[in-house]
Amino acid sequence: MQNNKIMKFLIPVIAVIIIIESVILVNNLSKKNKVVEPIKVEENSSASQSATPQIVEEPALDLVFATDTKEMKIGKTYSVELNMLSKEDNSLSVMNFYIKYDPTLLTASSLTVDSKLPKATFNKIGEQTGIVAASILVDAKDGYKINKDKNVPVLRFNVTPKKVGAFKLEIASSNDSKDFVTLFTDNATRKVLPFSSNELNINISK
Repeated sequence: MQNNKIMKFLIPVIAVIIIIESVILVNNLSKKNKVVEPIKVEENSSASQSATPQIVEEPALDLVFATDTKEMKIGKTYSVELNMLSKEDNSLSVMNFYIKYDPTLLTASSLTVDSKLPKATFNKIGEQTGIVAASILVDAKDGYKINKDKNVPVLRFNVTPKKVGAFKLEIASSNDSKDFVTLFTDNATRKVLPFSSNELNINISK
């Protein structure tokens, strides 16, 4: 009888101990299996930030050379024309045109500015510098208006080849010389407008 009483007392005690140990074991296992979040390391700001893209302005105007032929002969005279094509509606207060050529290969002459443009402040050919130049300062309050997609003849001049070879006519920019800078100024903002241009490549034969 006494043994039965002891057993009845011990069984619940042992069960409680087993339950407690099970709880402790489960807690320990959960701690061991806990996922540790990696420490976030901030990247160097200069490396993580992507390079700021440079904003390239679309040209407001295109300057295009035109001539009857690109195959020329020594001693003969040919006409060259420069045209301006507007990519948007513009009103210009300043128009400076400078064209480079090689004076050892050809002679440039007979420069005229188109009569539909405002009167040029000056237009001349530099035989020593190899520059055909024309500058127009617009007196009108509203500037010189040019509509989108309109092609405007600007100037004409003659070239007479002197030697066999190849030469080109191209627009002079600030990259070439600070003295001969082709530029266009917006009448309202006084901002210098971006432009594009082509080269006129000529072959000279006898």
